[in-house]
Amino acid sequence: MQRVITPYYSLSQSIRDVYRFRSLIGFFIWRELKVRYKHTLLGVLWSVIQPALLTAVLYTVWHNQSIAQEVYLQQLVWSICLWTYISSSLNYAINSITSNEKIIKKNAFPRLVLPVSANFVALFELFINCLTAFIFLSIFRQSFNPSFALLNLHLPVLICTVLFSMGAAFWVASLSAMYKDVRYALPFLIQLIFFVTPVFYEVGPHKGIWGEWITINPLSGIFEAIKHNYFMPPLYSWIVSLVLCITGIVFFQRNEFKTNDLL
Repeated sequence: MQRVITPYYSLSQSIRDVYRFRSLIGFFIWRELKVRYKHTLLGVLWSVIQPALLTAVLYTVWHNQSIAQEVYLQQLVWSICLWTYISSSLNYAINSITSNEKIIKKNAFPRLVLPVSANFVALFELFINCLTAFIFLSIFRQSFNPSFALLNLHLPVLICTVLFSMGAAFWVASLSAMYKDVRYALPFLIQLIFFVTPVFYEVGPHKGIWGEWITINPLSGIFEAIKHNYFMPPLYSWIVSLVLCITGIVFFQRNEFKTNDLL
C-alpha cells in the first residue's frame, strides 16, 4: 500500500507536530549551538558581549536624557536583553530554511521545526543574557523587584514577546525562501524597528505626534511594561502578537512545499 503525503493546513495539527517532533527540535537546537560556538575562545559568552557593549554605549549617551535616571541602567539592561532575543530570533530564522536545503527537499521532513528551533536558540541566549544581567546588577547593587519571574522579566511579558518573535520568525523564514531580497532587507528592517521601539528611551506623558506613532508599534507596549514595572503588556500587544503567530504558521504551512522549487 502506497502512502501519499499531502500538505496540511490545520493550526492544531501544527501545534501537535511541534510537540511530537520535540526531540528533533532539541537536536537542531544542540546542533546550532555546537556549530555556532565551536572553536571559539569565549564560547557562548559571545552572545553576551554584543548586548553588553550596546548597553554601555546607550547608557553613556542617554543616561542624562532619561526621565528616571536612578533606574535607567536597570531598565536599559533588561530592555536590551529582550531586544537581543527578538533580533536574534529573526536573524536565525531567516537562515533556517536556506541552510538546511538538503534536508528540506525530503518531502517527509517537518519544516515547521526549523524556525521553531531557531527561535529556541535565541531563547537560550536570552536566558544566558538575563543570567549575566542579574549578576551584573547584583554586583553594582542595583535594586530590582524580587517578584519578577524569570530573572526580573515578568512571565506574561516574556510570553507575549515569544509569541511575537515566533510569528515573525515564521514569516521571515518562509519569505526568505521565496524572495532572496528578504535576507538583504532584514538587517535594515531590524535596525529601523529598534529606533521606533522605546528600547533605550521613554515615551513621556507629552508624547506629541512622534510618540503617538511609536505607540502604534506593538513592541512599544512590551518594552513600556518593562520600564514601568507592569505585570501585563497592554491588550493591543497581545492581540498583535497572537495574530502574527497564527498567521505566520498558516502562511508557512501554505508555502512550505513550494520551497523545493525555490531553493
